[in-house]
Amino acid sequence: MTDATVQTTTPTQSTPPPSSTTGAPPPSAAAPKATMLSDGGDSAPNGAEAGKTGGQGHNSGGHFDANGDWRSGFVEGLDDATRETWGKLSSRYTSPAEMAKAHVNLVQTMDKRIAIPGPDAKPEEVDAVFQKLGMPEKPDDYKFNLDQITHWDPARKEQIKGLAPLFRKARATQTQVDEFVAQQAEIDRVQQEAFEAQANTIAQQRRKQLETEWRGEDFKRNKSFVKATVETYAGADTDEIAGLRLADGTFAVDHPAFARMFAKIGAERAEDDRDPSAFNGGMRDSAKAQIEQIEREALDKGWSPTHPNWPHARLDALYKKVAGSRNLHTA
Repeated sequence: MTDATVQTTTPTQSTPPPSSTTGAPPPSAAAPKATMLSDGGDSAPNGAEAGKTGGQGHNSGGHFDANGDWRSGFVEGLDDATRETWGKLSSRYTSPAEMAKAHVNLVQTMDKRIAIPGPDAKPEEVDAVFQKLGMPEKPDDYKFNLDQITHWDPARKEQIKGLAPLFRKARATQTQVDEFVAQQAEIDRVQQEAFEAQANTIAQQRRKQLETEWRGEDFKRNKSFVKATVETYAGADTDEIAGLRLADGTFAVDHPAFARMFAKIGAERAEDDRDPSAFNGGMRDSAKAQIEQIEREALDKGWSPTHPNWPHARLDALYKKVAGSRNLHTA
């Protein structure tokens, strides 16, 4: 320390007289002391507590340096617990700039976070959160990409689109709706394949049942009668009737009860030889073959149509089957 002149004070009513002739103020609890001459160094600037200071630049454990460490400028007014926490956190940074950068990053990260609404939150507050997550504002804003789902018919696709209000009510995000559609399409595909496989098994069992009832040529004949009956009486509705399915997925016309009925109708129509029809086409073909055979045999015998042995009676019956036996009426 350098030499300094000590200036004495003049006693007044508010200034007590000096207790010695040296001019130094009397010792007092309120008297200031030079920092470097303090007995224990137990006072620190900025209200720092005794024992909380450390070497310059040292900041571990929540201790602050009173002689230039930039971290000490943040502790004024903090309680002990907060100072301790600040000391541990601030030890991560080597400069104010580094700490400022970290704080900016923290704030930006926090701004991107979505707070969970409380139990008393208003519906619009909850909606705002889910909209950030991807929920559309209106049901009509949901997008349904259904073009690639080939096993869904138009009716099924419209049914799925009709769920949009329900999705919005449940605050579903677009991603959740996309996942729902994908999962539902897969479930429907599996169920449809299983249903069709079961229907094919039932159809095969029913065919075997009819093959047992209609043996050999009768099965082919009756099968043709079923087809002719449907086509003749259904007319323009043939395709629709042919495509009708029962609850088990099989075609209605393949059911033994329907098949027997259609075959019976066809068989009865086939017996009617008054007019050529789809039902008696087989009969006419058979009659034609018989006519050719009978005429050939008669000619081989040297008979002609004028010969008394020519088989007119047999041939006339067959001619009626070929040309029809309905009488022609003239006015």
